[in-house]
Amino acid sequence: MTTKLNAATHLTSPQPCPAAPPRPLAVQAAIDAEYRALPTEFAPRTRHWNGAEHYEQRVPTAPAGAQPVYCNRLILEASPYLGQHAFNPVDWRPWGLAAFDEARALGRPIFLSIGYSTCHWCHVMEHESFEDVEIAAILNELYVPIKVDREERPDVDAVYMSALQATSGHGGWPMSVWLLPGEQGVEGLPFFCGTYFPPRQGVRGARQGFDQILLALHAAWQDQRPAVAQQGEQIAAAVRSLLQPKQGGQSALPECAVVDVAVAQALSELDPQWGGRHGAPKFPSHLPIRLLLAVARRRDRGVLLAACSLTLRRMTEGGIHDHVGGGWHRYSTDFKWFAPHFEKMLYDQALITLSLLDLYAEEAAPWSEYAIRRTLDYLLRELRDPAGPFYAATDADSEGSEGWFFTWPWAELGDLLGDDLPEFAQRYQASDKGNFFGEHGELAQGRNLLHCDPRTTVEFPPSLRLVAALETLRTARAQREPPLRDDKVLCSWNGLAIAALARAGFRLGESRYVEAAIQAADGLLEQLLDKQGVLHRSALGGLRGPAGFLDDYAFLVAGLLDLLQATGEVRWLRQAALLQTQLQSRFGDPQGGWFQTALTGERLLARPHSEHDGAEPSGSSVAAANALRLYRWTDDPAWLAMCDAVLRRLGGELEQIPLAYADMLRVVEARQAASRSVVLVLPMQPHADEMQWVSAVTRKNTEFDVALIVRSGQNYSDWLQESPLLRERPAELEHPCAYVCRDGVCSLPARDMATLLRQLG
Repeated sequence: MTTKLNAATHLTSPQPCPAAPPRPLAVQAAIDAEYRALPTEFAPRTRHWNGAEHYEQRVPTAPAGAQPVYCNRLILEASPYLGQHAFNPVDWRPWGLAAFDEARALGRPIFLSIGYSTCHWCHVMEHESFEDVEIAAILNELYVPIKVDREERPDVDAVYMSALQATSGHGGWPMSVWLLPGEQGVEGLPFFCGTYFPPRQGVRGARQGFDQILLALHAAWQDQRPAVAQQGEQIAAAVRSLLQPKQGGQSALPECAVVDVAVAQALSELDPQWGGRHGAPKFPSHLPIRLLLAVARRRDRGVLLAACSLTLRRMTEGGIHDHVGGGWHRYSTDFKWFAPHFEKMLYDQALITLSLLDLYAEEAAPWSEYAIRRTLDYLLRELRDPAGPFYAATDADSEGSEGWFFTWPWAELGDLLGDDLPEFAQRYQASDKGNFFGEHGELAQGRNLLHCDPRTTVEFPPSLRLVAALETLRTARAQREPPLRDDKVLCSWNGLAIAALARAGFRLGESRYVEAAIQAADGLLEQLLDKQGVLHRSALGGLRGPAGFLDDYAFLVAGLLDLLQATGEVRWLRQAALLQTQLQSRFGDPQGGWFQTALTGERLLARPHSEHDGAEPSGSSVAAANALRLYRWTDDPAWLAMCDAVLRRLGGELEQIPLAYADMLRVVEARQAASRSVVLVLPMQPHADEMQWVSAVTRKNTEFDVALIVRSGQNYSDWLQESPLLRERPAELEHPCAYVCRDGVCSLPARDMATLLRQLG
């Protein structure tokens, strides 16, 4: 039971934010009610508490029980990221019509800040600028400030990220955008865009501080409004051009030649020593590993496997890999995969695991299986919601410093490991001098970021003695103040996690991963699918977020199709087909492909039609893959037509900038490759050799192959009604029997292992 603040000893309302206009009475009453309901031991994220500003406070969170001085509308929001800013002196509003109406009524521009809860530089700008009373007063007096969580509103983020990229050539978070509120709705025109700004002149070498930029842009708004409006219109036109559907479709499907161009370009950018793309920073997504592995089945097998193996092996050895707790940090700031930004994102865990699984299918090396298992065990241990799905992310910062939680003083290593320290230090490159200095060099001196030196022989898995040492460190690390965890459940990222768990369980024969995927899928559908059949974007504390976007539907369908393959349960095919049908209805473009937002969604400056693949595959790429996979499971030509329509429409784009569509090119490769289906029917009673049959079917299977393993009985009968896969393919009474088909041409039933292996090739 939550204990509430004692009204007799605590204020009943916060102080007004500096220079902010009065709030509507109903809004203020709601804020006061939430403020009074804060738990007694609540630790507000602010340096303004108990009536004073604590400049010396390095840790961003006040002590438990401290009373925040200020409170804004974000206390009423469910988003963890918005909640982080609820006690800033900036009078933040959430995105919505009310904020835009207020800006129009006050005759002010809007300052829009977009970020996410585990973004390190978002935290930096918060503590430097949004916690600064003088800067807050400028924002409150001259602007209507709005905060957006990009993970809950990817549509808003896509629109203004396009504006930022159109004006500066780059992107990033925190995103800072100055808007004209327009005449109606929320179609704000961006007239100036940026990312992080230092608070004042001279900080981090800045020639102009955020405070000066705020004053200068407001002066331009007042004195040169026609020119500002014209600039906003020009940027808006560029945004619409970037996000509009790509035209110029062609009648023929793209050929594998366009895939080969992308592969050649990726190999030309490969770092031959450290893997990934040349230079720094290094992101796992910069080398399209899954595309290279798909093409390796057709040509250049040795070269492509070597490039992918090198990259994933160096990542596994490097500091981007959490050797103590498992899982992956966001990206490496250097070219050796050594020093990461330490946030951990659910989608990275899933996508890197999927890449490792694709590599493992081609060369079943112990090190890749070790990395897969360590990652998934981390998910199950530290990011799992009790209802089954997974939380979104963990932060990079703790105790006021990035990476503090993940690095080790030499003395602490000695105390914990004793006689095991020399062997441990040699493998993980630890020393008394330390190797990690972080953002605050003087504070981090002497700390060690664990990593392996590829110039030495590094065996995976480590010895049992080293595994025990790592577990000792993990237990000790659990006693530290952990980084903040973003506890919201995002549909799209959970779809990726379900896919990774299901495919890992299928390929490794690990039933607990499959069971975790089932529980996540069931929990996700329970939390996010409403009674009207609408899938929602997120959930937190029993509350659903906005209606889902394209990637929510697409990624979940992909996860369900992997569950279908891992379990052989026909219910996953039915649910996947239902959601893909809804996806087409809600997001479909008559010209082929899909919009990011539903037709009934909020009208923004543009309706995003983004199809470029980046840190995550685009919703369009995954939706196209789903359609092709559904066709191969059901033989329904409507699914194939859905896939082909987007490939034809994007044909010209794929030729011009192929690497921008790396995941869509995987669909092109699969569409042109021979299809393979394997149906393994097991007898009602388990057979002594059946695991050998299962292993043969699962070992080389790809996501675009059909591999159905079904036991005769009720599930067999369900399949006869749902799909042509089992028609005229009877079950044997006592022995396993396999049916192997390529491009619709089927071999004779395989009733012994030698025949099955020969047919599988």
